[in-house]
Amino acid sequence: MKKNKKQYPKNTLRSFFTDLLLISLLAAAQIVLICFSVWNLYVSVFYIQIACRVISFFVVLHIVNKRESASYKLAWSVPILLFPAFGGILYIFCQGRLSIFRFKRRIESVDNEIKTAACLEPDASEQMRINHPERASLTRYLKEAGFPLYHNTDARYFSSGEEMHASLLDALRKAKEYIFIEFFIVGEGQMLDSVLEILKQKAAEGVDVRFLYDGMGTITTLPRKYNQTLAEYGINCKVFNRFVPVISTMQNNRDHRKIVVIDGKIAFTGGVNLSDEYINLVERFGHWKDAGIMVEGDAALGYIMMFLRNWNIFEKQPECTDKYLYPMHTEDGEGYFQPYCDSPFDSERTARNVYLNLINRANRYIYIMTPYLILDEELDTAIKLAAKSGIDVRIITPHHADKKYVHLLTRSSYTELIQSGVKIYEYEPGFLHSKNILTDDTCGIVGSVNFDYRSLYLHFECAQLFYDHSALQSLKEDFERTFRISLPITEKDCKKDKGLPRFFTQLLKLFAPLF
Repeated sequence: MKKNKKQYPKNTLRSFFTDLLLISLLAAAQIVLICFSVWNLYVSVFYIQIACRVISFFVVLHIVNKRESASYKLAWSVPILLFPAFGGILYIFCQGRLSIFRFKRRIESVDNEIKTAACLEPDASEQMRINHPERASLTRYLKEAGFPLYHNTDARYFSSGEEMHASLLDALRKAKEYIFIEFFIVGEGQMLDSVLEILKQKAAEGVDVRFLYDGMGTITTLPRKYNQTLAEYGINCKVFNRFVPVISTMQNNRDHRKIVVIDGKIAFTGGVNLSDEYINLVERFGHWKDAGIMVEGDAALGYIMMFLRNWNIFEKQPECTDKYLYPMHTEDGEGYFQPYCDSPFDSERTARNVYLNLINRANRYIYIMTPYLILDEELDTAIKLAAKSGIDVRIITPHHADKKYVHLLTRSSYTELIQSGVKIYEYEPGFLHSKNILTDDTCGIVGSVNFDYRSLYLHFECAQLFYDHSALQSLKEDFERTFRISLPITEKDCKKDKGLPRFFTQLLKLFAPLF
């Protein structure tokens, strides 16, 4: 018996096909809408990309025309051109923030006031021009930049942080009127405690005690509101460029200076910060080798001007400097002293220009101590040319690294320097943090300025340039002692890094000017 096929009502079939057609049309419409949206998005993205590329082009054009080193320009231009969709906008975001422009304008305003005041200070430039005309160009350059040359000054060179610390405590105890302190790194420990004990006492006696420290340099070494703690002790404290977790190149512009001024009579500077490793109470990278200098007499006035340069940035009403501008003559004054500082926001690269001048004018030898050796083209060329000309060029760097990637960059410079005749040494007992240069027994620099991009282009720095003083002999003896206990580096030693480390170093060198 045949089974009858199931019959569906015509209305049901019509309804089914109608729904199927409707769903198909809606699906087709959806596909068309998606395609249309994708096309429009593609067109929009295309035009957005074109706009970003145009922005990136003009940004690179701006960078190329800036008064910066070729390395700095290349370090920004390469990533912008590699990623034009966002590279230019990233640069604008990092460099073009309103807060940066305000900060720069404030610094320029304060600098102009301080430079005007500095012109009123005693100056020995004319005396130098008559007695030593071969040096007059450098002293004139620094004077035009707002840094007078002083004569009535005595000095003492310190070949270690321990020596400087002992003399610093002694000088602080004698303070009668004011104490100005400015440091990049301040760390809790015995060194800070010993200084703080005296500062509390002096503040209680009515001495004007001011303390300025860098926000980034102390981010891991001090409590966040440590300035308020100091204020409770009667110490007027400010934080320079406090760290803010926002992408901005201003976070690169740190106050790297080390300055102590006491009553306008005595001043200290060098590489030594206020933290226990600087006087070897704590061991981090072996023995810590550092250096500093104390000046007593007229040259201390220069450090007052340096300190007030950064202090007044954060004052609503910048302090008048007239009350500090009187000479503090010392009867034992010998030689010439020219303290100077550097800012990343002016049109001069003062510290770099001073190094170049000394290197180019040396006749017999150039001795350099630096923890970091990351040279721009001009400094690199000047050092090689000096060595090729028969000048005895020796550079001491650390054997033990505090920052691995920076140590890699430092060592990457060795091969070509050695091939040019430069003698490279690494301080074997530990980490060398001194920033010194000595030429021909007649001229020396002790300060905070490293031979790297950060110091020469990004940081606020300071240093003491001095001529014809017995402290130069102490500096030379320190160099000679350090040479003897350091490891001479040969060209063969430089060939050990190959493959991936070498590639990584080359990549780091490209972006070194930014960091």
